[in-house]
Amino acid sequence: MPLINIVFLLLSFFMIAGQLTNRSPFPVEPPRSLSTLTDRPMDSTLFVSATGELSLAGAPVLSDDIPGLRSQFPLDLPLRVSADAQTRASVILPVLAQLRQAGWSDVILVTRRVQ
Repeated sequence: MPLINIVFLLLSFFMIAGQLTNRSPFPVEPPRSLSTLTDRPMDSTLFVSATGELSLAGAPVLSDDIPGLRSQFPLDLPLRVSADAQTRASVILPVLAQLRQAGWSDVILVTRRVQ
């Protein structure tokens, strides 16, 4: 078999088997939703664990660090917030307020579609 065929097969395998989204450093199970909107690919995802831990771009984040993070991301892209379904509103609401104060005007809360 020519080498180009092997390279093409390997490329195809890694494209299918690879992961193109950010992974959460902790388990996150999004809440369910009846919305039919589809997810858009984005580079910036803020993960919120059930215990309130934050992670952005694969790195742990303190809530006090959120205002300084805005300059690291493109202004035209929305921020995706992927919070665990068990996360209390008393944890999420202050984070969303800090994101608004930091300059993120378009924030998308990730949910799972109800089957």
